[in-house]
Amino acid sequence: EVVDQAPVSGPVPLTPIQHWLFKAQPERTSHFNQSIVIELTEGVDELALRTALAVLLQHHDALRMRFKRTDTGWEQHNEPNEPVDVFERRDLSAISANGRDRTLKQLIAEVQESLDLGRGPLLKAVLFDTEGSGSPLLLLAVHHLVIDGVSWRILLEDLSATYAQLVAGDAVRLQAKTTSFRDWAHRVVQHTTTGAFDDEIDYWTAATRGADGTVPLDSDGANTVASTSSLTVRLDEAETRALLQDVPATYRTQVNDVLISALTRAVSDWTGRNRTIFDLEGHGREDVIRHVDLSRTVGWFTSMFPLVIDVPSQHDGWGAALKSVKEQLRAVPRRGIGYGALRYLKAEPALIGGTSPDVSFNYLGKFDLPSGAPVLYQRMRD
Repeated sequence: EVVDQAPVSGPVPLTPIQHWLFKAQPERTSHFNQSIVIELTEGVDELALRTALAVLLQHHDALRMRFKRTDTGWEQHNEPNEPVDVFERRDLSAISANGRDRTLKQLIAEVQESLDLGRGPLLKAVLFDTEGSGSPLLLLAVHHLVIDGVSWRILLEDLSATYAQLVAGDAVRLQAKTTSFRDWAHRVVQHTTTGAFDDEIDYWTAATRGADGTVPLDSDGANTVASTSSLTVRLDEAETRALLQDVPATYRTQVNDVLISALTRAVSDWTGRNRTIFDLEGHGREDVIRHVDLSRTVGWFTSMFPLVIDVPSQHDGWGAALKSVKEQLRAVPRRGIGYGALRYLKAEPALIGGTSPDVSFNYLGKFDLPSGAPVLYQRMRD
């Protein structure tokens, strides 16, 4: 199907994952964003960088999305292509090296908090000049309502390509757009309301019936975003190679299956239950609707669904556990994309008010800067 390359605009129905966010975070939705900091090459051309960002806003329609809260709930609208400057420069050269990280952290937080769902823009870029004491840094902050992990890869590739063409004096040419987020959202609603996912209802009701998604607690406390903390664990080179290459090759499976097998065993040992349930996130770009191509579409496509795993006995060994988990994962219809559609778009009674597990799992995979992009990028900052 040939995709119109002109900018799109107009009302856009909320997708299942967007419904979930507005329900889960009704008061702090504007703070739900993603950001990265990249070390750039020396002597970056600020005008070319500013122009490249403007090109991205024109090319990737979802970046021009706006949201409004009404008496009946949130509404989404794709703004037409109009000039919006999302780029600014901050000079950090006068700040000492000791205080720079603290200042940078504070400025990044300010940029993230400044994203406005109603007025936009939902993408902001800040170039931090550290003249004489390090490479310039580029902050890219995007509201999660319009971006996901796959989208980041697309954006970074296009930003690098556009910048390189501009500094070389060439005409800007990006790869052709695929199905717009707006059109995909309309198609998903139509697909759902015509009953295309109805054959999954019995599966989801049976799979989650009686499943206990709670975990043991040491004490009571506020279960809020503000009270969260993070735990980071690093694997050495040998462990990483075993996880990413050796084990999947030996058992003819995927890294995701290995990680989920380990998670289910850990949760089972923790809770004392042989049946575990947790929310599983996927990229959501499943090939379930004809004539839809999302390979170069920016937007938030994540699918989220409850995954119930019957954990094999430890006496059967890890090989049996991997095989069992792999088979149970493959049994999920359409890789889980139908659950959110049925629950949030069709409001299927059997799924409304369903289980909400305390544990969720999301494997993002390896995330690197695009290869062959030395004109602009040096490396990603932690």
